[in-house]
Amino acid sequence: NSFAFGYQSAIKNTANNHTLNASLATLLKSSTKETMPLILSNHDSFAGDRPIGELSGNNLGNYKIAAAITTLVSSTPFIYYGEEVGMANGTQSDDGKLRSPMSWTGDTTNAGFTNGTPYRSLSANVSTRNVAAQDGVSGSLLEHYRSLYNLRKNNPLLATGSLNLQSNAGNSHVIFTRTDGNKVAAVFINLSLSAQNLSANTGLNNTAFLQAFPASDASFTTDAAGSLQVNVPAQSVLVVMHN
Repeated sequence: NSFAFGYQSAIKNTANNHTLNASLATLLKSSTKETMPLILSNHDSFAGDRPIGELSGNNLGNYKIAAAITTLVSSTPFIYYGEEVGMANGTQSDDGKLRSPMSWTGDTTNAGFTNGTPYRSLSANVSTRNVAAQDGVSGSLLEHYRSLYNLRKNNPLLATGSLNLQSNAGNSHVIFTRTDGNKVAAVFINLSLSAQNLSANTGLNNTAFLQAFPASDASFTTDAAGSLQVNVPAQSVLVVMHN
C-alpha cells in the first residue's frame, strides 16, 4: 500500500544520506510498527526504481545498509525478486522495466531463466549482477542477504521480540533492542562512513551478551546501568544476544 511505499523511500533515504530518516524514525517509535511490513523494492514504478538504481555508495555499502534495515527492523520484511543480487531495470517503460526475468546467470540471451525466448528483455546488468556470479562469494550482495535471513531464522527473537528504537531522526545510526522477558537482542547499524562507538540500554545490568552477527565468539558485558558499549565499523551491522 501507499504507506509501505513511503517507507520504502525512507529506508533508501536513510542509507543514502547516512542519517536516520524522520518518517522512518516516527514509524519505529509508533504503536503500529509491528504491523507495518517494510519493503525496499516492488513491481510498481510509481513507488521507485530498483534499489541498484537508487542506492549509491562505495562497494554497495548503502545497498547493504538498506537491506539490513529492511530485514532486521521489520517484523515482516519482504524482498522483491532480484533485489538480493542487485538486478537493474529492463528496457521496457513503466512497470514492465521492473518485471524482467530473474537473473540466474550472466547469459545475455536468457539469463538462465529459460531455454527458450524470455517473456521480455533482460535486466540491463544481467552479465554482472546475477545469482551464479554471487553464489558463495564472500561479501557479495546475495550472501549478505542470506546471512541476514539466516540470522533471523536462527534467532526468532529478532522477529518476535518487542522493539525499542534508541535512535532519533538525524542520527548516524539505527540502534534498537528486541526483548521477550529476559531475552534481549541489541542491534547496532552504523549508517556512517566511519567506525563508531555506539551504546544501547539493554535493561540488564552486568550481563554478558554474545555476538550473533557477524558470526563470532566475541562477548560483551553491560555496565551497572545496563548499557552495552560496542565499536561498529563503517556501514556495518552488529547484533548481540542474551538468551
